[in-house]
Amino acid sequence: MATHVLDGDPVNLGDTVHDVVYGVGEVVELKVEGRFRVRFAGNKFYVYDGNGVRADARQRTLYWHDPVLVIPNKDDISWTLARGLCRAMIDKLREMTL
Repeated sequence: MATHVLDGDPVNLGDTVHDVVYGVGEVVELKVEGRFRVRFAGNKFYVYDGNGVRADARQRTLYWHDPVLVIPNKDDISWTLARGLCRAMIDKLREMTL
């Protein structure tokens, strides 16, 4: 099993990832204990663990792709409907790829 993993997939040098704060980045170093270093625009570097959490943060911000697919509505009814539709589509896609 790979020692550097994010969401069950191996993390390799050169991989592209997405931080919800810093945008698209590139994995530039594999560190000890499953941590890895990512370079973002402006030569900003941050170290993450396998849960997508920066070393200086408490919550996850790093994913393989931008996790925001839909701009949320203010209206709870519209948002609940949009969220339900998205979840149903994702579940169906996962069924098809198994």
